[in-house]
This record gives sequence, C-alpha cells and structure tokens, in this order.
Amino acid sequence: MHFIGGPHVPLCHSYLLICGSVGRLRDRLRHKCGSNGRVNTAKNGGALVALAAAALAQLTACAGASPAEDVATIPASLEAAQPDALLVDDVAPATGSLPVSDIAQPYDGIVALSGCSGALVRFIMSKPGDAAMVMTNGHCYEGGFIAPGVALREQASSRGFDVLRPSDGQTIGKLSASRILYATMTGTDVTLYQLSSTFADISSRYSVNALTISDRHPVVGAPIRIISGFWRRSFSCTIRYFVNELDEGQWVWRDSIRFTDPGCETFPGTSGAPIVHRTTGEIIGINNTGNERGERCSNSNPCEVDAAGNVTYEKGASYGQETYILYACLNEAGKFDFSKPDCTLQKPNR
Repeated sequence: MHFIGGPHVPLCHSYLLICGSVGRLRDRLRHKCGSNGRVNTAKNGGALVALAAAALAQLTACAGASPAEDVATIPASLEAAQPDALLVDDVAPATGSLPVSDIAQPYDGIVALSGCSGALVRFIMSKPGDAAMVMTNGHCYEGGFIAPGVALREQASSRGFDVLRPSDGQTIGKLSASRILYATMTGTDVTLYQLSSTFADISSRYSVNALTISDRHPVVGAPIRIISGFWRRSFSCTIRYFVNELDEGQWVWRDSIRFTDPGCETFPGTSGAPIVHRTTGEIIGINNTGNERGERCSNSNPCEVDAAGNVTYEKGASYGQETYILYACLNEAGKFDFSKPDCTLQKPNR
C-alpha cells in the first residue's frame, strides 16, 4: 500500500524517499532511523525534519533548480492526527512526472488528505444538486486497514480534505465528509465518501469540477495520468497489462492495473490518486500499491498470481485498481444496491 504513516511505511522511509542519495546527509538520516527505518519521533523527529530540509537544499544546489518551482519545503511539525504523516507541498517532479505548465488545470478535482491522495468524483448519473463524493483507497480509511472479507457502508465520518487550486495545486479550502458510502480492501481497494456539500456548492465556491468515473473497462495501452494531491505531483504512462490476481499480505485484488515504467513509479503518499485517461479525462482506476523492497507477497510488496497459480514479483512494479466495477452495484439514481446480480463488490458487513 502506498500511503504515508502507519506500521508499513515508517516515518524515516518517507524522509529517505524525499532525500534520495545526498551523500553524508542520507547517511545521517539512516543513522537516526536505524536499520529497520523506524524512529522514536519524540526523540529524533525534529532532527529528522531539519536533516531532510538540509538534504533538499543540497538537492536544489546540485540540480540547479529554483526552490520556488522545484523543491518542497518541509513544515516543522507533523499532522497531529497522524504523527507519522509527512506533509509536503509542491514536490519537485521526478522521472515520469509532468511539470504543471504541460497540463491545463492539472489539479481540477484533486484533493489531499492525511497520508494519502484522493479526488472529487461523480458518477455518470450524478446531478449538480447531489451530495458530492471523494474517492481514495480502502487502506486510507481513517479507521485503519479493513480486514479481508469486510466492507463498510453508510458509516458516519467527518474526515477533512484539502481542496486544491486547479492551476497549481495550492490549498484553497476544506471539504468535510458526512459519511462513508462504501469502503473495502477485498477484491479492490477503495473508500468512497459522501460530503456535506453538493457538487454545485463546491463548483460555485472553489471553481473546481468533479472527475467522472468511467463505466467502461480500461484497455491495454491506454494513456493515463496519476495525479497525487498529497504530493502535488503528476505521473504519466500507459496501462501495461491487467493482473489476474494481486496478493499483498492478507489482501487479494482482482483484475488490477499494471503501469508501464518508466513513467508511473508511484510511492507512499500517492495512494488513492485517481488514474485519469489522458484523452477522455475520465477516471478509469485508482492508484493503490507498488512493490517497494522486492519481497514476495508481503505488505507493500505485492505479487502477481496468474490463472495457473504462478507467482511473480518485481521491485518497483506499481499497480492500481479499476473503478468501472462500481457501476454494477448502482441503481439508476446512482445509489448503491449490492443485491444487483452483476455486482461483484465485497458485500457490506454493516
């Protein structure tokens, strides 16, 4: 799973990811973090922030980049709700990411949330007066990882989301959830929130538009863009192929999307970012994981299982989950009806 914070993506991993290879500064970060990448934040958290900032300054000098355009600044504190979450705006583009100037309104409909990315979304049948929705991953659910075989629906939530300015990704406002419409990590990896505002209200207040979820299965070779609200960063590539079964720890996902590389090498914090078709502008999937350490089928190291049961895995491989499957569980008004015969989503437990 590609999120910042929690037991599987320690704080130090996030700092090392940002700092990259910066000689002695990176060695000092490793010394602070220890061999397992974990840290006593009460003891070393402030020092790590300072070291990470210094490393970014070195990266700027080495690359000759303009700090205003290309390098993030790290705040002195971490978000209280998730002490292991790193909050960074305007991260420098890396291989495969696109500069803002190359995309018209690149952050329209994109939101940020604690530790993950997300998007303001609508179904094809959604109307302006309907309560708006935000989609992210199931593993980004504020209650923690959802156990295998479990799905949630109609659960109260007051989760907050940062609204991003479409042109440059700067935070321009806040949105709040009123409830969780659906969430699961079984078969797919999705949480869908209903907001306390309508689509029309949000459009009028912030001049942002919800992204439409496509009702069609994507195709191999489709040009895609993965837009992370958490990192204010965009990745561009194509769909390489579809995975029969993707296993990660206790969880199993079906018909997953494998991205081409170089181009879409996603990482912690990009979880929940929409996979947008570059031609239609519709969401065809949701970014959710990648093999970080080259391990077999463990947490943050998914493996592919083909129809014959053969298992393969590759360090650096990144994946997403399809979203067209939601439509088979919707009625004509765009409300969930899990009794429909073609609905393949995990049935809610409560």
